[in-house]
Amino acid sequence: MLRDRVAPELRAVGLSGSGQVFRLKSTSHHVILSFQRSRLAPPGEVHFTANLAIFDRDTWNSARDRDPVLPEQPEPTIFYPTVDGIQTRIGHLAGGSTDIWWKIGELGDAESVAAEVVRAIRSFMIPVIQSAIADKKAPDDIH
Repeated sequence: MLRDRVAPELRAVGLSGSGQVFRLKSTSHHVILSFQRSRLAPPGEVHFTANLAIFDRDTWNSARDRDPVLPEQPEPTIFYPTVDGIQTRIGHLAGGSTDIWWKIGELGDAESVAAEVVRAIRSFMIPVIQSAIADKKAPDDIH
């Protein structure tokens, strides 16, 4: 579902990647949109959410100067509490106090879930990315 329905939509707005990790090719920021599967889903079901991390490259590089253990670029599955940036899940961007987890079961409707994932990303994540990089963005960073 992610590969066939969601990934093409992410690429259409300027993200590249595959599987569960997509990045924006930006000269000013590290932007990572990733999907996280729940380990608590019952057999036959997949539960997942979307995470977003945005770090100004200058800020990231300064943090690396202070803490050389940090990788050259942020990893999608690691939380970096000592680096200023955005690290959040889609449910928090949607204005809720709880997270959004999509569920696909053996009888689940992957098409409708894919459409909802794309709608949520376009509604809640893309505007945050655009706003975060607006001051420094290159013209073709994100559509």
